[in-house]
Amino acid sequence: KKCPSLYFSLQSNVECEGNWAGISEFSGTLIGNGYTITYRNTSVPYGQDYGFIIKNIGSIENIKFKPTIIVQNKASAETKVVYAGVGGAVGKNEGRLYLVTVQKTIQNPYMNTNGTYALDIYSKDNYPLNLGGVCGHNYGEVDACYNYASLGGGTNIGGIVCLNYETGSLRRCVNYGNIYFNHANYASV
Repeated sequence: KKCPSLYFSLQSNVECEGNWAGISEFSGTLIGNGYTITYRNTSVPYGQDYGFIIKNIGSIENIKFKPTIIVQNKASAETKVVYAGVGGAVGKNEGRLYLVTVQKTIQNPYMNTNGTYALDIYSKDNYPLNLGGVCGHNYGEVDACYNYASLGGGTNIGGIVCLNYETGSLRRCVNYGNIYFNHANYASV
């Protein structure tokens, strides 16, 4: 599932069926023309980077994503800690995200202390995952991006990007999504 150096232009909305595994690496250009890609994965394994595109080294522009993502628990307390990046569009960005919007699927989100929840992007466990509305880890450029999806769990949470590295730039972005947490670090941008 790699998409090297190709140009894609959406001509309609796209709905992915079943649990979307994600495009492992994208190095082309994706022009969304304002269309929406709806996808879901309710069983993302612990420690795995994840998004519609798992690793972006290309350019993604003028597109909307409508995800449902649930990251599963660690197998055991002895499981090695992995700082994975999970985002509504991209898990790990090393390229360019411009005019990317992540939409909500849950109209009335909530997370209760008894473990019940209804959220767009959720982590079941309390571990060092980096959960972002648009992308989990950013090493590239994120410009004029918006998040409306609800995020929650016991992890590090950012409305647009969770972890922005030194090489990453984040400009003109706004988070409108609700953030719910238990024992987590969070930021609205």
